[in-house]
Amino acid sequence: MVVLYFPAGRVVRIEGSSPPKSVGIVEWDSVDDAVAFYKSKTFADLAPQRDKAVKVVRRFVVEVEK
Repeated sequence: MVVLYFPAGRVVRIEGSSPPKSVGIVEWDSVDDAVAFYKSKTFADLAPQRDKAVKVVRRFVVEVEK
């Protein structure tokens, strides 16, 4: 299962560089599922459209112990 979160609020910098204007969070069942999607042909095929819509992208996968 994949859950998408797009919080509509302030992004506040605590440390480091300036924060992005918006943040999207995707919750995956596993790190392997997330990595498989981001390395998939489907994701790669959408790159031209994504590149037109988004200027700066930082992606991270964080595994949380359950």
